[in-house]
Amino acid sequence: MAARTGGQRGFIPISINLTPVEKVKRQWDIYSEGAFGAGREPDRSQWRISRSIFV
Repeated sequence: MAARTGGQRGFIPISINLTPVEKVKRQWDIYSEGAFGAGREPDRSQWRISRSIFV
């Protein structure tokens, strides 16, 4: 739901690196559906993936 709403509103998508690959792909699909539904073109170059860093 959050990914779809983000796509509809033009927010920059972000995923976490601990999420399994198949779920990350699904997040992008849902984000894209929301964007297209609102007449927006999703831009994969804006997608961010966070990662954990131990210092």
